[in-house]
Amino acid sequence: MIYGLGVCTPEEEKKCKAEIGDEKYGLWACEKCEKRKAGSIDPWTEHLLRLRRLQKAGYPFRKADLSYDEWRGLGTLNLMMETIRP
Repeated sequence: MIYGLGVCTPEEEKKCKAEIGDEKYGLWACEKCEKRKAGSIDPWTEHLLRLRRLQKAGYPFRKADLSYDEWRGLGTLNLMMETIRP
């Protein structure tokens, strides 16, 4: 599973979680996943996903830390992810 990216189907996600078990290792495994190597995620989306992970981990972004486009992209990504995975 590529945690929180919506790349894997629910069945693939369950299989991966069962195989890997530990979520911390799972995050590392997702970084090395063949689905990511296939170039299925463009660089801008990768950038936004990294920002989202920092935000979800509690990084205290201030208004001036990100550009207008980054804030818009991050907001859109968050809305999409919350809709897909409440």
